[in-house]
Amino acid sequence: MTSIGSRASLQPEISEALDAPLRETAELKRRLLAVVLLGFWIRNRYRLTQLLGGRLPLDGALDRLVHEVNQMIRQVITAHLMTLHLPGGEVLRLGQDVSTPFPQALEQVLNSKLREFLVRTDTTPDSLSESGALDWADFKERMHFITDFFRAYQERRLLFEAPFTPEQVAMLKSGKQPSGHL
Repeated sequence: MTSIGSRASLQPEISEALDAPLRETAELKRRLLAVVLLGFWIRNRYRLTQLLGGRLPLDGALDRLVHEVNQMIRQVITAHLMTLHLPGGEVLRLGQDVSTPFPQALEQVLNSKLREFLVRTDTTPDSLSESGALDWADFKERMHFITDFFRAYQERRLLFEAPFTPEQVAMLKSGKQPSGHL
């Protein structure tokens, strides 16, 4: 089992993918400035920077605005696009709390190592409340969801079955997309 601290390193890729809509923050700033100040700022920015000797106060405000907009976009992506399709047709939205109750065997965790792991990953121990990750790029929120998901679904037999039939595997290995339910 890998330590939570190592974060096994998909973290940068997950954050980058969720930040993709606002990768060009300079372009967003330029457009915001054009709308808010009707071009005055863009035409005179260089002179103002020289006059004031460096970074302008509005730049900091725009940086904060871009950060907030980016956070909102990540939350919208998580809430509406991040889903987990389970065998049998069940679909989980990763931004919503896990709703399947813990199985009886895991309602109360007695194993000290598992309990220690839960203390590090689950901010609402022995409860599914607040298990939905508002921002999937947030490692702690993502781990909370994953921890509660595995705890709640660990007895689901469908999750232990092979995801593809042997015929589908053969098609995939040959570089073709199999027909039917994938």
